[in-house]
Parts: sequence; C-alpha cells; structure tokens
Amino acid sequence: MSHRIRTLIPVACILAGAALVGSGCMVVHDHPPGRAHDGYVHHHAGVELVYVASIGVYRVSGYPNVYYYDGTFYRDRGSYWEVKKKWKGGKWKRGHPHGMPPGLAKR
Repeated sequence: MSHRIRTLIPVACILAGAALVGSGCMVVHDHPPGRAHDGYVHHHAGVELVYVASIGVYRVSGYPNVYYYDGTFYRDRGSYWEVKKKWKGGKWKRGHPHGMPPGLAKR
C-alpha cells in the first residue's frame, strides 16, 4: 500500500465521523452501558425510561406498570401482559408469556 493511501484512510475516517456528528446521527442502545445502576435514565420515543436493574428492563416514567425492553413496550394488566412496538400509535396487543423479557416474566 502506498504512503499516500495510508495517509488518506485515517483522514477519510475522521471526515466521515465528523459528518455523522454534524448531522446529528448517533447510535442509541436499548440497554444501559456496562453495569448500570437503578435509576439510569434514557429518553426514547418521546418518553423517559428509567432502568430497573433488579429486573433488567426500563420503567416508563409516569405510566404505572409500563416497561420497555429491546424495542418493545410492555404493559402489566394484572393477569396478562400487553405489548406494542411504537409508543405513539398502534394498539396494545396481548403478549405471549414465552416472548417476555426474563425480568418481567418473573413478575
């Protein structure tokens, strides 16, 4: 590989990274980084999510018995759970017990 190409590759990477930062693009993870503690706050889909470490999911602030895990919202209806993918729009549907996050399945 020529010296010119070896010099251009890092420059291209830096410029691409700067373009992404400048565009407002960012990577959002559904799970808190590392070993998060209770109360870790994450904003997603227009709601505030608070991590509950003991069950490994987020609780949706202001909505009792509503949780978020891996792209899905879960609502505890007492004897069963309802699920939906999007916070705004869409209807709650009865969830299947085998599709529950482990921490919520134990509740």
